[in-house]
Amino acid sequence: MKMNDRRGNSAGFTLIEIMAAAAIAAASIAAIVVATVKAQHRSAIRDVPTLVQQIQTALVTYTQKVGGSAYPPITNAPATSSIPTTGALLGAAAPATVSAAATIDNVLLTEGVLEKAIHLAIGSANNTPAGAGTAPLLWNTTTNTFYCNPDAAPNQDFTLVPRVICSLSTANVPGTDGTNYYTANSGTSLPANTRVVTLVIPGVSATDAADCANFVNNTSTALSSAANTLGRVTYAAPNAAGQVTLYCLVATY
Repeated sequence: MKMNDRRGNSAGFTLIEIMAAAAIAAASIAAIVVATVKAQHRSAIRDVPTLVQQIQTALVTYTQKVGGSAYPPITNAPATSSIPTTGALLGAAAPATVSAAATIDNVLLTEGVLEKAIHLAIGSANNTPAGAGTAPLLWNTTTNTFYCNPDAAPNQDFTLVPRVICSLSTANVPGTDGTNYYTANSGTSLPANTRVVTLVIPGVSATDAADCANFVNNTSTALSSAANTLGRVTYAAPNAAGQVTLYCLVATY
């Protein structure tokens, strides 16, 4: 009786078939990972203008408050007297010390017009201010002034934390401190003494900065290798670690 040779018709898989299937699976997983990372990146970039819109809405509510002010307080200035404060010791503190402790987001949170503290997926993700924190700078919703309780020089520093500041416009190059912007292609800067509200994001990778600038400014001219001074999102040239501080124009008064 002739026996059928079943060796070439085995129900199992050969090593080559297994390796091919594994390669296809690995490629599929890699493609999914890449797509997920890209989606997360796009979402992180889009969070920036979304946050700016939330701050703009909060500012409108704040400036319309009965007994309030028609514009946000200065929080960043070369003279402490330009920042609204209450208390002799606070008023005598160095302007750099007070500027580092004063933020518009603190004002808006205290006023109850900003829903939650700033958190972004781009940048250093550092949400803890430097300093002892035993004399935080507080906001008085009645007098519309900053104060410490008890009166003291503040010992918190938000320089490396994402924050919102308000400054008077300067002649400084956009991208260096958030006090000026070229909002037109002609390179026209903001008028002198304009009150400028800026979202400051430290520790942003140069790649993320360029992507954010191009997305918000609706351009393709921002580069990760050089400063970007045009539009509502600006930054200086990246440092040795390939990072920049991102400045996003929120509003002017």
